[in-house]
Amino acid sequence: MSEQKHSPLPWTAVPWHKHGLISLCDKDDFVVAELSGPNTAVNAPFVVQAVNAHAALVEACQAAETWFGGSVLSAQEQYIFGLIRTALAQAGEA
Repeated sequence: MSEQKHSPLPWTAVPWHKHGLISLCDKDDFVVAELSGPNTAVNAPFVVQAVNAHAALVEACQAAETWFGGSVLSAQEQYIFGLIRTALAQAGEA
């Protein structure tokens, strides 16, 4: 797994009802980002969930990639292996 270079996890979403903003805060309660707009209420938890799950998902994909790697794969396994490699590439871990 790559070295952590971002704000410490877990992140949380903190609504500011007076201003209509939602702040994304790190483990130490520092504001990492502020979200606004019509979809803020659904975007904020989506971003927090993705950020907090990122390392575990990358680790799981890397373990699966290692497990599949070098084997003679069926068509179904090749498809799954392709999904794993795509996910790792999108996560910047390929």
